[in-house]
Amino acid sequence: MDLTIRDRIRCITHVVADEGVHLGTEGRTRARFLGATTLVREQFGLSWNQALDTDGLVLEHTITVALAIEAMQPSRDDNGNVDPDATRG
Repeated sequence: MDLTIRDRIRCITHVVADEGVHLGTEGRTRARFLGATTLVREQFGLSWNQALDTDGLVLEHTITVALAIEAMQPSRDDNGNVDPDATRG
């Protein structure tokens, strides 16, 4: 997928793990996925940094982006239609 930061576009890859499907407390099916990717700040023009008194830098050269995604089956009314109010939150 392409990611744009500060008008710089880079193709990135996410490593995603399927954490499985379970039934939520409200009775709807939920699927959970966890993912992560590592970005090099300088590739996106994020070069600011500052030296520390303890001989190091404030920011690392890489940033780890972690994702926790949960998809939920929508609620349906008695006729099988999706209830738009129940899909929020």
